[in-house]
Amino acid sequence: MAEANKQSRVDFERIEVGVIPNARRELRNIKELAADIKERGLLVPLLVWHRRLKREPHELPDGRTVWDRYVLLGGHRRHAAIALIREEDPDAFDVVPVVLFRGNEDDATFAGIADNLSREDLTVVDLAHAVHALKQRGHSQATIAKRLSKSQAYISRLLKLRENLAPAVLDAVGSGEMPIDTALALADLDERAQLRALERFRRKAAAGDRRGASQEAKAEAGRPTRVPVRTLRSHRDFLAERREATRSQAQAATLSFAEQLLAWAMGEGPWPSDLPEPPREDE
Repeated sequence: MAEANKQSRVDFERIEVGVIPNARRELRNIKELAADIKERGLLVPLLVWHRRLKREPHELPDGRTVWDRYVLLGGHRRHAAIALIREEDPDAFDVVPVVLFRGNEDDATFAGIADNLSREDLTVVDLAHAVHALKQRGHSQATIAKRLSKSQAYISRLLKLRENLAPAVLDAVGSGEMPIDTALALADLDERAQLRALERFRRKAAAGDRRGASQEAKAEAGRPTRVPVRTLRSHRDFLAERREATRSQAQAATLSFAEQLLAWAMGEGPWPSDLPEPPREDE
């Protein structure tokens, strides 16, 4: 069980990178961040896993042996930016503020991912890779969802992206080229069919019809395309007319329920209270 986190200051050279994999696979805009930190200082502490060794000491790259290890969990961009600053000025940021995390390796891994979830530039593909790594460590979808405060349906979708998509399609999702729901539809195809669909998607999107490209890809995967709101509204109005005209209470209740579903689909009403809450698109 993880202990309460505490703030401290440690030697920058004592912080180890790469022991716990970073959820963010690419560190962007390091030079800009370094300039900002150089001007304003390190405003947000790094998150490190503090390990107190008992059986034998750990040897640092410079040959020193220590009984306390500080493993980077969160703040990889800030760490890289400080390393860049120190290349020019070795005396700068020799000691940095940190939040000390104490717990076992699993606790530390979850803490690092949770910290990265708060960063705006963490892509869904970054998270998919991180969730897949947790699964490889033997954690169930339910456990991962609970510890990351996400729905199990969301974790399932991430794993489907990571495990079913061809690498080129996954890269297209990570770059923002292809929408997630389109990629999820293609995940049910074999790799060759996915790559053919990706090429057609790119040609149509390059012609300026990105929406049509997504609909065509979904149709090829056997998924129904999204029904326009105006069509849903006409269906709802039709159901309302039939409900007013019927004398059967059972039929009226069924029609009313269908109206509620259509209203929810259009964003014009709540989810029917008689049904379990559906998974949110952002979870």
